[in-house]
Amino acid sequence: MPGKSSIYQELNGIYDKNSIPNRTAFLYNKMKLFLKSAKAEGFSIVNENILCHLVLDYFADIVRLKQFHGITFTNKEKIVAYTSYWLLRRKPIQFTAPRIDDGFVFVNEAFITSYIADEITDIAKKETVPDTLKEHLFYHLKYRLMDAQSFELIIKSYVDGSK
Repeated sequence: MPGKSSIYQELNGIYDKNSIPNRTAFLYNKMKLFLKSAKAEGFSIVNENILCHLVLDYFADIVRLKQFHGITFTNKEKIVAYTSYWLLRRKPIQFTAPRIDDGFVFVNEAFITSYIADEITDIAKKETVPDTLKEHLFYHLKYRLMDAQSFELIIKSYVDGSK
């Protein structure tokens, strides 16, 4: 609609001009490293258009969250939770091969599990996340409905429980 700005256009006035490109590059690089370690490089891509949209969706959610709750700082748990939610919704990792091994069907969910595990070890200042937590998280990503609040609950519970 001409004359009416969207939340995405307003993001430019709210965030530092490097915030969105930096977040996009951070996630892109993490996904590329994940695909390399999963030996999926030759037949998979990170769809950059989808990745850009999920980053915009993430920032739009955070703006709404800050406005609604009257907060200025977003804690690390919320950042990981909302990023994970949009990764799950948008599924930016896609395959270029006509047929893939069944082990790669849930590659986005596997990436999100890896992303959360990496981030919460940093937040909780722990060496590793228990395999049982990763297995349960992966299962829920594949077969259950997850929203940002569910992710935040899981992350916060692990972080607070490890203190």
